Amino acid sequence: MFSGVGHWEVILIFGIVLLVFGPKNLPRLARSMGSAIRDFKSGISGVGQELDEAMDKADALDDDPSAMQSGDSAPAATHDKVQ
Repeated sequence: MFSGVGHWEVILIFGIVLLVFGPKNLPRLARSMGSAIRDFKSGISGVGQELDEAMDKADALDDDPSAMQSGDSAPAATHDKVQ
C-alpha cells in the first residue's frame, strides 16, 4: 500500500496528524475514517455486482436475442432541463 513511503515518513505523517487534531480527537477521527472506508468499499462492491449482472445479461442477449423480455429493457434516457 505504501510502496514509496518509508517508516520515517509514516511516523512524520502520524506526528503531524497528532499535532493538528490532538490526542483526544484521534479516536473519533480514526472511527470516522474507518466508517468512510467501509462505506466506500461496500459501494464499490455494489457497483461491481451491478456491472457483473449487466455483463451477464449482455452475454445472454448475445447468445440468444429472443431471450430479452419486454420488462427487461432499460428505460430510455431523458434529458430534462432544470429551471
